[in-house]
Amino acid sequence: MLDQYRFHLSLTGSLAACSEAQRDALARAAEAMFHPLPDCRFDSIAVFVEPKPGADFVLVDHRALRG
Repeated sequence: MLDQYRFHLSLTGSLAACSEAQRDALARAAEAMFHPLPDCRFDSIAVFVEPKPGADFVLVDHRALRG
């Protein structure tokens, strides 16, 4: 299963139709809004799959982290 894993974090829809200047402006706005990020601690991880492009994500597994 891990050979099919690809990290993905959906934050927006496709930006393909945006110009480079628009993407740069969005990146600057996001950095101004979110930088610096506070320290985060995670106690679990969830794995989702997208059965086909554009479909809703489906939860495959949710595991507690130990440490």
